[in-house]
Amino acid sequence: MKKGNSSMIETLLKNNEILSTVYQKKCFIPVHINSPNNVTQQQAAEIIENYNVFGFSIFQLNQPISNDMDLINLYKCLGLYQPFVPQIYQHDPEIYQKSGLNYIHRGQKKGNGERFHRAFQTTNNQKLHSDGTLEGIGQIKTSTLFCVNPAGEGGDNLIFNSVAAFFTLLKMSPNLACSMLEENALKRVDIGRTNRSSIGPAFKIENNKLISRFSMDNTCDWEYGFNQILNLRECFNQLNRFINLDSPYYTRIRLQRNQGLIMANHKISHGRTSYSETPDSQRKMIRGLFSNEPQLNHQVIHEINNA
Repeated sequence: MKKGNSSMIETLLKNNEILSTVYQKKCFIPVHINSPNNVTQQQAAEIIENYNVFGFSIFQLNQPISNDMDLINLYKCLGLYQPFVPQIYQHDPEIYQKSGLNYIHRGQKKGNGERFHRAFQTTNNQKLHSDGTLEGIGQIKTSTLFCVNPAGEGGDNLIFNSVAAFFTLLKMSPNLACSMLEENALKRVDIGRTNRSSIGPAFKIENNKLISRFSMDNTCDWEYGFNQILNLRECFNQLNRFINLDSPYYTRIRLQRNQGLIMANHKISHGRTSYSETPDSQRKMIRGLFSNEPQLNHQVIHEINNA
């Protein structure tokens, strides 16, 4: 174990500032909001509290949105002001909307006026990942999903409390777990688009807190790290043992129509089960990425509610 890591780990273990390791019934009950343009301070505070304690929060709009700006206003009430568009998509208006949000649905193929994307526009399952393939660890702190319409069957969201699982492993076997903190631990590749790669730690201790980019989807080249870092393969296998529905670190959520999910992208990993559609139930989600954590701003809530 490196000397610098040793002191940071000692401080982290004393502070114990991680997400809850037990999912409580409270975190699965949506916070009901009458309108995205009428959010109370109590509703915003409850959403933010669940995010901070469990790494995610669910909300339910009592009426459908009319356009992207309804969601933008709602997110502003949560302190999420400007959607983050990864650099690889900034010159690709067919993937992201002008609002900075992007749609996830079974899209048309190239040539029909819409760019095909293997993750956003297929019915395939998506393995656990942290959003932001090429972004540095912790750069995208919040990821949001809003369900315009659920799939006929499947399409459940998977959530892995990766920082809590890693923290447990760190307490049990610090020398093993430290392999995930190494700079060459995880290589991720923008497959099929730019083919650019980003190499960095899978976990990092920053300001005495754990952050994560732990991912297992098709963007990941774990062999790159396995071939260079002692204990990394064994640490990866140990973390995999925490990924099952009997684990306190893993759960699944099926969003219903007009429900949203706010996730701590720098603390949890998320994925999706495969899905099938019916003519009257085609799955459509609206995703947003943000470089900050949600925070309560009474003035913004007042301004939006009175606009």
